[in-house]
Amino acid sequence: MGTKDTSQLRLPLAISRKSAAYVLKNYRYLQKDPGFFLMKTVARFEVAREWVTREPPFRRREPVGTTSAIVQSQHDAAEVVSTLRNEGYYVGLQLAPEVLAELVAHSEETTCYGDRDPALALRIGEREEFERRLGRPLKLASYFKQQEEWPIFRQLREDPLLQAVSRAYLGCEPVYLRSELAWSFPYRATAADKRAAAQVLHCDINDYKTLKFFFYLTDVGPENGPHAYIKKNPRQRTALHQLLGQRCASLSEAQLLQTYGTKQLVTVCGAAGLGFAGDPYYFHRGTTPLKGARLLLQLELGCRRYRTWYFDV
Repeated sequence: MGTKDTSQLRLPLAISRKSAAYVLKNYRYLQKDPGFFLMKTVARFEVAREWVTREPPFRRREPVGTTSAIVQSQHDAAEVVSTLRNEGYYVGLQLAPEVLAELVAHSEETTCYGDRDPALALRIGEREEFERRLGRPLKLASYFKQQEEWPIFRQLREDPLLQAVSRAYLGCEPVYLRSELAWSFPYRATAADKRAAAQVLHCDINDYKTLKFFFYLTDVGPENGPHAYIKKNPRQRTALHQLLGQRCASLSEAQLLQTYGTKQLVTVCGAAGLGFAGDPYYFHRGTTPLKGARLLLQLELGCRRYRTWYFDV
């Protein structure tokens, strides 16, 4: 068989292998947790996620008079929830100065792990010397789940304002799912690097509805790896994009912005302590820093906890 014939077979074989892996992974999800399999299959569709999390109007959980000593907001909790429902995101939370200082102090004193590799343990203040010995720059450094042991993080996780906003937006008693605290560093990111680091526009479907809270623990300007998102309004997600679900990450940013509007893309910049809330079902991405280093804390709450998750099979 000639070279031409071999190359013609290559693409169909690659597609077949990818399809087989996709079917096998979904079969494992179905075996391990049928509820998770059902959710990941149907929660990509807006009508399904809204129907499952619907509440009768007379039972709608509106946050009234909620205050917090840990997190301040530019608007009251009801306005935060209204903005989330209309736009998918709300920008305007702020960590109290003493909370920010304590979180940063913990991050400096706690071991983190370069490129999420348990073998690459370091303190963030040692990064330059560590990279010199390693012989290459790090892309990021994660604390894995260590932040969940810090008393200040536990207070933030149970903060009454965050809980009230989550309760009203999700329509149920919020369930804490996961968190991440990680540094992002400047480097020459390839397209594959950006996909792996969630630095392309994508959506997350971790439950029928979830809510994430993000906090910058360092100053973040346009060159420091800001978060960006596409506002929910004015156009509903297309049928094709709902069908693709999380595989929309394979679409180019130009394609998505042509569909939903360039003016709908919002880049979030601000001083250390800035916080914002977002429904990760709506398109969003991180950005590779061009200079400096960005420290970002994320918390995610949902409607229920599943026995498995995407990385468990």
